[in-house]
Amino acid sequence: MAALAGRLQSEIPDGMRVCGENLYAKHSIGYDRLPAYFLVFNIWLDDLCLDWDSTLAWADLLGLHCVPVLYRGAFPGLEGLRRSWAASRDPLRSEGFVVRTAGSFRRDEFATHLAKWVRPRHIQTDQHWMTAPVIPNHLEG
Repeated sequence: MAALAGRLQSEIPDGMRVCGENLYAKHSIGYDRLPAYFLVFNIWLDDLCLDWDSTLAWADLLGLHCVPVLYRGAFPGLEGLRRSWAASRDPLRSEGFVVRTAGSFRRDEFATHLAKWVRPRHIQTDQHWMTAPVIPNHLEG
């Protein structure tokens, strides 16, 4: 992560933060077809979370991958999203999903524009992954 941050430091404008997840090490589930070890889930410019299309454009410009999009469109309800998630992923090999509005929003609006659903019984270990031996995930290909 330090090498990636060092590479991007001069390419990211002042006030911009690229947020994502470091997936090099297995957390509770292992992944074997990641497009990259760091996946972007949002980008902030000061206190504004950029809209999803701008996030995708910035990630592409920076040579980064975003988290996969499970569904885009009018909100089908939580049950509709669960069905889409289960149909497109192996439920035992995926943590869950995040729902966010496609438009931009301010930091003080975060709670009304983003939510996370995690599969039942997601955590199946007694030890936190950060204190366990590192088991690398794998990239696709």
